[in-house]
Amino acid sequence: MRHPPAAATPPIADVPPGFSPVDTLSGFLTAMGPIYEKVDAGRRTYGLRVEERHCNTFDKAHGGTLAGLADVTLARSLAHMRTPFFAPVTLSLNVEFVAAAPRGGWLEGYARIRKADGSIAFAEAEFHCDGKLVAIASGVFKYPRHKATVA
Repeated sequence: MRHPPAAATPPIADVPPGFSPVDTLSGFLTAMGPIYEKVDAGRRTYGLRVEERHCNTFDKAHGGTLAGLADVTLARSLAHMRTPFFAPVTLSLNVEFVAAAPRGGWLEGYARIRKADGSIAFAEAEFHCDGKLVAIASGVFKYPRHKATVA
């Protein structure tokens, strides 16, 4: 049973300054989006506005939403380290949930690359919702022999 709705979800276009839509997402991620990206001083930040469709029965972002955004953030950050853009595949993804991200909140994260100089790469990320830490993620990725065009 759904709880009474929280405050109205802001319009999709209500994103923080500097973010623009990521337009090279595939299947599941297109359905999950829109996902936005901001590049500032070489650091890529990915985010989304938490909508009702992203939520569990408590009107908080579902863990799958956080895991999906974590995968995008880590993989795309690694992909942009290669010229041309070269998307790795996820071998392992770990997400630690720290706090809830409420419906209507702005959820964003940025990656720290630990190793990306070979066919296997390691990265980690933090995710905040309206400035509050909500998740920490880490992943292991592999650059395939063929070059994927999307992450």
